Amino acid sequence: MRNCPFCKKEVECGWPYIHYTEIIGKWVFDHYCNPDKPTTDVCITVYGKSEQEVIDKWNGEYENQESESL
Repeated sequence: MRNCPFCKKEVECGWPYIHYTEIIGKWVFDHYCNPDKPTTDVCITVYGKSEQEVIDKWNGEYENQESESL
């Protein structure tokens, strides 16, 4: 998986960072970082129908990138 675009650190590809959430029926990838200052925390969450889809979205290889945010 590519490095975080904010903190530039390697991200972990496994539990608990990538996991299946039965409540929403999706795979989830979570990454938390502190890129510049102690007051600048970043949380990135990627959702997908499969573990591979989540990885592809994170790596920018997913053709239909859509945000589920407001």
